[in-house]
Amino acid sequence: VYNRVPKCSSTSMYRMLQALAGSNNFTIKYGYANDIRNDLRGPGKEEYVMKTIRAMPESGVYMRHMYKPKWRKHGVKVNLVNMVRDPISRMASWFYFVR
Repeated sequence: VYNRVPKCSSTSMYRMLQALAGSNNFTIKYGYANDIRNDLRGPGKEEYVMKTIRAMPESGVYMRHMYKPKWRKHGVKVNLVNMVRDPISRMASWFYFVR
């Protein structure tokens, strides 16, 4: 699971994984959120994500902006990947992005 953090190279990581998927035999599932907060606090939202991840092959990558779900509660074991960035640089990027 690649938990996308806004303005931290998430688009670059997505493009890189797309380029590598075919030659390395793995699948990518991009989870779209229909609200700007991308939170999973609603009971149905978190369960939907867990159901989607369980249905993926073991060699799959699931990508989404999301808060940390309760993996143990749902009995889901995953490897997590995040990309972080210098906070000042991240905010400057965000400023120019929304401007």
